[in-house]
Amino acid sequence: MDRLVRGSAVASVTGGLLLIAACVYRSTLPRGCIDEECLTQPQRGDTSLGTLLATAAALLLVAAGIGLIVQLQRSRRLGRLGGLGLVLAGLGVVSLVAGGVAAGIYGPDFAAMPAFVLPGVGLIALGIVVLAVALLRSRYLPAWASAALLVGGALLILVNEQTARVLFAVPFGLAWVIVGVAEWRLAQRRESHPAAGV
Repeated sequence: MDRLVRGSAVASVTGGLLLIAACVYRSTLPRGCIDEECLTQPQRGDTSLGTLLATAAALLLVAAGIGLIVQLQRSRRLGRLGGLGLVLAGLGVVSLVAGGVAAGIYGPDFAAMPAFVLPGVGLIALGIVVLAVALLRSRYLPAWASAALLVGGALLILVNEQTARVLFAVPFGLAWVIVGVAEWRLAQRRESHPAAGV
């Protein structure tokens, strides 16, 4: 169990830091189009570095999220609320992946891309908020870690990767760093006091 907690902690911290780096880097690229502007202007491009940072962050944060969910499930603290958050976030990820596949087929300026991205980000944000509330109620991690995830998840709804508003994802990355630190401390506490393990 402690190996799972430590692995999840490392994925959380590393994924969170990479997400922060990806957002800061993306904010330095030329501004893209929004809504009707996309009829005459291109969307914000990306570079191989930006793609690498974002992909690595996404994979690590999915692994961290799965690790946290497994911890909650094993300790019987996930509950229906946590399950609902998981379903919502999962649907959001599916929507974003579908948008990515469509962009790969039709090109990055695919006109229907907002139909994938907007619901995807909205569902992920809502799912993370619901999961964070379940985490707060479970008291599995300290309240400060769960609250950071709640705030970071809520701010995702303001993200627009075509503008400087991509930086609204930075608190979400920071929240995962905080969750990872809390998980690491939990594993250390269990090693020091094995009887207190969940």
